[in-house]
Amino acid sequence: MRTVGLLDVSKFSENAGDHVITEAIRREMVEFGSDLWPSYSTHRHPSLSEVLQLRKADLLVAGGSNMLKSRMERNRQWLVTPDLAWSMKRKIVLCGVGWWQYQDDPNGYSRALLKRILDPTALHSVRDSYTEDKVRRLGFEVVNTGCPTMWSLASSNVVSATSRSDTVVTTVTDYNRNPTRDVSMLRSLARLYERVLFVGMAEEDLVYFRASLQVEGVTEVGWGLDTLNSCLMSGVDYFGTRLHAGGRALQMGCSAGVLAIDNRAREISLDTGLQIVMPDEITDQAIAKAIADGAAVGLRIPLRQIAMWREAFSRRINE
Repeated sequence: MRTVGLLDVSKFSENAGDHVITEAIRREMVEFGSDLWPSYSTHRHPSLSEVLQLRKADLLVAGGSNMLKSRMERNRQWLVTPDLAWSMKRKIVLCGVGWWQYQDDPNGYSRALLKRILDPTALHSVRDSYTEDKVRRLGFEVVNTGCPTMWSLASSNVVSATSRSDTVVTTVTDYNRNPTRDVSMLRSLARLYERVLFVGMAEEDLVYFRASLQVEGVTEVGWGLDTLNSCLMSGVDYFGTRLHAGGRALQMGCSAGVLAIDNRAREISLDTGLQIVMPDEITDQAIAKAIADGAAVGLRIPLRQIAMWREAFSRRINE
């Protein structure tokens, strides 16, 4: 079996959503030995010893998140310097990766970089149809598997929420600040629910919330994945701007809707039926409907495409 490493979006990241992604990647790939794969941060340049390991690896899995961009030289989510690209030359296999925002075609640098680092013989997995089109136009074989955080939602173990809770967990996004929009969402939730629990997916979310989003009836409970998990364990509902908080809620059998502030939730909704509300459509009725219709059993998980990618990846690592 070939040696595999993981390009890890959660390593050195305080964003709980990144940890939801990496947990899913390792869980879904355990049959391929993912629990033993060494991880390399996508946020920092690797150390010299890690660079040497990257050079020795046969394959590198880039797991989840919006790692691809039309201007890769400005990509904070995935730091790839030209020297690092040589260490990863034609080794990277995409697994549920997305494209950052709606963008024009990649510039010359980005096209050259991606063609240098992506495995030209592999079947790549992306999380939505928009990203699928972008990657295919670069000349790679690609399949839309949806986000790996949602693959497990096809399991019969996922519980369908039967009635609306009196409590909702909510989130906002510090790097996409719009106080008018976010206060409108929070006020709607406060009218719909007896308890509204605010959880930060990153510490900066709390800073934003405290500075600009104080709404009567909304209670701050902390930040981080452990806090989110603890709140969701009691069978509450979820509605907020953080996509992967919604994914974790669905994994835990909660009803969930997402305020679609960027292309990620919009595109995933088109492909899978994830319940969303657009920012210019925030009303009590729209949010209540999204949550009521937001059980995991209603989602369209692309099982055939996932199976195709697994089979191709299995062949690739056993060559």
